[in-house]
Amino acid sequence: MVLPTAIKERLPMKSLAILLAACTIGACVDNDFKAAPGFQQASLETSAGSSAEKLPPVHAGDYLSSLFAQSHHDWKNAEGFIGNIMAAGIEDPLIRRRAMILAMGSGDASTAIQLAQHSVPDDPNKTYSDDDTIALIFMVMGAFDQKDYKQAELYAQKMPKDGMSQFIGPFLTGWSNAALGKMEISGLKNNAIHLYHAILISDYLKQYGDIEKLLTQAEVVQDISTEDLERIADIYAHINKPKKALELYSKIQKDWPDDAEIKEKISQIQSGKVVPLFKSIKTPQEGLGEAFYDISKILFDEYSDESARVFGFMALHLDPNLTDAKLLLAHIAARHERYDEAIAHYRAVPENSPEYLDTQRKIAEIMVKQENDQDALKILSSLATKKDDVASMIEIGDIYRKQENYGAAIDAYKKAAKTFGGEIPASYWHLYYVLGMSYERAGQWDNAEQALKAALKLQPDHPYVLNYLGYAWADRGMNLKEALHMIRKAVSLRPDDGYITDSLGWVMFKMEQYDDAVPELEKAVELLPYDPTINDHLGDAYWKVGRKLEARFQWERAKNYTDDSAFAQVLAGKLVSGLKAPSAVVGSNTTE
Repeated sequence: MVLPTAIKERLPMKSLAILLAACTIGACVDNDFKAAPGFQQASLETSAGSSAEKLPPVHAGDYLSSLFAQSHHDWKNAEGFIGNIMAAGIEDPLIRRRAMILAMGSGDASTAIQLAQHSVPDDPNKTYSDDDTIALIFMVMGAFDQKDYKQAELYAQKMPKDGMSQFIGPFLTGWSNAALGKMEISGLKNNAIHLYHAILISDYLKQYGDIEKLLTQAEVVQDISTEDLERIADIYAHINKPKKALELYSKIQKDWPDDAEIKEKISQIQSGKVVPLFKSIKTPQEGLGEAFYDISKILFDEYSDESARVFGFMALHLDPNLTDAKLLLAHIAARHERYDEAIAHYRAVPENSPEYLDTQRKIAEIMVKQENDQDALKILSSLATKKDDVASMIEIGDIYRKQENYGAAIDAYKKAAKTFGGEIPASYWHLYYVLGMSYERAGQWDNAEQALKAALKLQPDHPYVLNYLGYAWADRGMNLKEALHMIRKAVSLRPDDGYITDSLGWVMFKMEQYDDAVPELEKAVELLPYDPTINDHLGDAYWKVGRKLEARFQWERAKNYTDDSAFAQVLAGKLVSGLKAPSAVVGSNTTE
């Protein structure tokens, strides 16, 4: 399953994310799950003091430094500090377990597996506990590396029968047995993801008799997610049940009407094409890697990013070509502003991948956040030239527009528009919007109005388009009644947007409805108290209703908040002469 740019919503399974996050509660910092029922192990923060007290001072510093590094999502250094303690020969179960998980979460699976093998005694009479679970999982991975699937099955059997093992154990047992040519899916019946892997195993072993039955079971699972439903539809298409597949795709489309992937799948089914929508598993490593990816995705959706990261690297170790895992790890890194790491994961996606273009644009987006516009533009320009990529052309325009280089932005947007040959399609309505904004800022009002009207025609209920065109009209004293109607509509759609509320007050001001304008502008200032333009507007309205002391107070605030020297000069004139001074330099009150 490809992870799209806008990650699809997954409804959480009851208690599942708690169980999975708890697997690393002794070494990760998933704060939401520290108090999870049934998991009483101390968190790192509560155990740090007692653990550090047992160490020599130099290594106590390493331990605390490791905690600090991980709390800032710097897993490499967190692993390095703990490695210093391990290298000194200090034996402590908590530290070894922590080192094991940090190694896996840093992408060093070989070290994690070696530590796991030293953490769990090979004692046939031992009853293993939840503390041993993660080490046993790593040992199963090590056995898969060696293609010793019989040993992998034995490790899976040693896992405790409660806690998170109830969820993960059936994956390990199922894929270990599948590698041995045996069908063992009795434990994969409790939820949609279990059933999905039961189907994958059935397909891998070419045991097709039970697949349709399993699909029927999967469809009625409580709280099934849109993503899982799409997987089920893909499998129906795979086993030549196009009508059922189309029924499910159509159901998904009601929730995701703009999803291009779903539209394409529906088109393929309706055209009668035989298209491989479902990817069969080719090796047991791929199968178990897919299971670990699915676990990682559940955790990511629940913002348990530390544990999601560990399972993501587990997936990638078993299947280095699993693009979904690379993308998920990149998303996790980016979510925590570990931008260099995110870029490295995105760059690992090969050029022949369907996700390549999107990942390259993501790299450019991150570079912009790093204030590295030049390299971002190089990447996007290459995509625009070599791949004729419209989205990259639009992003080039966005970068120039944010730099206030409106001429270059207009050129980029016009180049993107030309790729369509004629009119811009409805799915690219936003191109009209950004083109209109750029024309307006560049002082080309006629072109701006034409573009904004075109955007409004395609998106008549979009609050930002309504606001931008309405505000621009009001500021020019044009079409005031129509502008008022449009902005009232925008406010009804976004009542807590300070910019749109300001627009409503400003059009009332332009219509000389000063008493009505004041409360709207006061609300706008409450919503955006530090915006200089909005404070200026409220000052103007106060002046018009005779509240001159308050007007000067608002103008003073606006002057203190602006970085625009020309605007500050106008405000200084107002503070001396009131509205007898030249009219204010109008700022932007739009939301994109």
